[in-house]
Amino acid sequence: MRILLMPIGTVTNLRRRTTIADNVAADLRKRISERHYAPGAPLPARRILAQDYNVAIDTIQHAVGKLVAEGYLRAENGRGTFVSTPAIKTVDETLEVLNVILPSFEGSIGRELAHHAETEAAKAGWQCRVIRVDENDNSIAVRALGGNGRSLVWLWDAELEHLLKHIIEASDRVVVIGNRLEKFGVPSVVADDVQAVVQATSYLAAAGHRKIALVANNPQERMRQVQIASWRSCVEALDDPAAVEKRLISAQSPHAHCMARSAYQAVRTFLESEQNDITALISVDDHIAMGTMAACRDAGYDVPDQLSLINCGDSDMMEFGSPPVTAIDVNLHRHVEIAMQLLSRPVSGDPPGDTRLRFVQPRLIERKSVAPATRK
Repeated sequence: MRILLMPIGTVTNLRRRTTIADNVAADLRKRISERHYAPGAPLPARRILAQDYNVAIDTIQHAVGKLVAEGYLRAENGRGTFVSTPAIKTVDETLEVLNVILPSFEGSIGRELAHHAETEAAKAGWQCRVIRVDENDNSIAVRALGGNGRSLVWLWDAELEHLLKHIIEASDRVVVIGNRLEKFGVPSVVADDVQAVVQATSYLAAAGHRKIALVANNPQERMRQVQIASWRSCVEALDDPAAVEKRLISAQSPHAHCMARSAYQAVRTFLESEQNDITALISVDDHIAMGTMAACRDAGYDVPDQLSLINCGDSDMMEFGSPPVTAIDVNLHRHVEIAMQLLSRPVSGDPPGDTRLRFVQPRLIERKSVAPATRK
């Protein structure tokens, strides 16, 4: 059974609620750290917290759930929720600990990385602790990086910059995924983003597409800049270079906001403009792909009969889209496998230079969102 696209308004409402819950969680986290709630003390009832923050009870439930997962709180069946003692998840000190440090925005990449990290840690006999941080609260990540455990880090640029000093200081116990910090001595595992865009463009070109747009959010991010440069190089060889730049569709979306809606608005505006002469689009994120498909639908374009779409990134959203989306899988599982190999080495303080940077090759997943070009 195919799962149809969720209405954009529904996605926005869910994202807004998640953002509010993140804000509540950040404030509760601060109160716990500052001992407004003493270690071992019960957390106030959800109803009282909902009144204090003027939010729905399910928003409080979501925020509390995050703090339980992070170790600030512990839930006891039949008794309630209590502040942890200490206010961080208790671990077995006889086992190695893997800290998985991720953004507070719980997107498909973060969920998949956490899943693979938990699986690989279990294989190694390590305990796994998932830590989510944002620009305003990274205290638990700082403590984890300063401890004796190993850490796998995947963060957006702004969040990474706030932790950079601590990551460098712990470089013999840290591997970064998705960003290159090897020049600081930090082992880094990254997807070959150039090759991913080359694969996507080549696949579309083989189907007769020459006028190919790129839908990218936050072009100031380093990873996006690499993808955009690669796309330009590829499409300039297919069509008039002077016409390429107008086909870059920029969907600005702060990470706490809905990327699907930002993509929807940007793509819908482009498709209804006089600049639209494209036959295919490449999106750079699963959420952006979903917003792009919705924009095509609402602008009156059928995917793939009138516009083809391929996404750089793969998750169950791509598999169960309507139609299922052809994607370039960056192979997150392999990222985590390599990271675990690097983290499993004895701590020496100075890994060999040729192991500080490792690339993972992407792979094409053919589905049903690409068809031969029908418009010249």
